[in-house]
Amino acid sequence: MQAIDLFSLEQHQGDYASWPLSSQLFHCGQPTATRLPGYGFEAQYRCAAGYLLITHEDCPFEEANHFLLLDEHFRLLARQDLAHAYASHLLHAHWAISPWALRLHYYGDQIMTLSIAPRRWPWGSRWRLVLTPLEQPEADPLAQASIMELNQRLRAQRTEYET
Repeated sequence: MQAIDLFSLEQHQGDYASWPLSSQLFHCGQPTATRLPGYGFEAQYRCAAGYLLITHEDCPFEEANHFLLLDEHFRLLARQDLAHAYASHLLHAHWAISPWALRLHYYGDQIMTLSIAPRRWPWGSRWRLVLTPLEQPEADPLAQASIMELNQRLRAQRTEYET
């Protein structure tokens, strides 16, 4: 999996409450026929199945991520969402752990793995996106480093706020 920066999303104007539920996808600055959930990007990756995109809504009351697998023609192959009412899922860091998986670190010590997996039945898309919590983040050196970096950053912000 290779990190890329090829895509952008349509920018919406006016009051957030009036924005549509999807945004037009642009590839290298050119509009595509694809509309995706979300208003901005957290990450973009080139992978063997096509493109893996992570969008966010940046809602005033909750944060949501949408994980979207697109083919070479920007057609949606698979989708997984991380969204709960009145819950924030603020993505702190992400990194590839294999050609078919990413590790995601959300604020605090919530570490998840996003995997691209084949479907078990013949109809529909051949792919699915699977999001699973990492049971023992202390066993993963990169996860531990990310947690430590976030904790240091938060401590520095608290210290700055208190002075």
